[in-house]
Amino acid sequence: MNGPGLRAAVPDPRVLTRICMLLGCLVLLGGCARNELVVLLEDADGGTGRLDVRHADQQTTLDRPLAAARVSVLSDLQPVAVTAAQVRERFQDALAAQPAPESRFLLYFQTGSTELQSRSRTALQALFDEVGRRPAPEVLVTGHTDRVGEIETNDRLSLARAERVAQLLIGRGLQGDIVSVAGRGEREPRVPTADGVAQADNRRVEVTVR
Repeated sequence: MNGPGLRAAVPDPRVLTRICMLLGCLVLLGGCARNELVVLLEDADGGTGRLDVRHADQQTTLDRPLAAARVSVLSDLQPVAVTAAQVRERFQDALAAQPAPESRFLLYFQTGSTELQSRSRTALQALFDEVGRRPAPEVLVTGHTDRVGEIETNDRLSLARAERVAQLLIGRGLQGDIVSVAGRGEREPRVPTADGVAQADNRRVEVTVR
């Protein structure tokens, strides 16, 4: 059960204030043809990256939260100071158009099976709630195993675990074409172990909701 590729949320191009993702930077652009303001914001993980802004033969670098530059065809490129409140006021349309940050959930399984451990009940309900809150969710479900058993067997088991969670989501009304599943076998343990070691934290499914 393989879903389609992830879709990018694109704001209405008619809105003069707009938002774009550049090299891991969250950048707001606002203004008109004669006066453009560029503001660098933190991304969902708290990073900002680095953005070089060029105008004619001038250049300035934005590399911290709320770093900003004003570009004018009538004058030049100028670094400017902005506050979070000013950004919220000026770019409210662009900020409202951002997709919600992705959420991640861990579900743990009984050894050698697709049965969830009891400790995963709370996380499973939280997953259902998160999917229900989003108007157009996209879900990636990735299964894993510990290192007990053969590699080929664990590949099949990890995929079966992912498919089990996907079916639980579909049973709650989620459309199957927005759920992608994958099995990684024993290749990506949360807790590194020697071969043949049973480790409960590695028998899991990781779910990413966008």
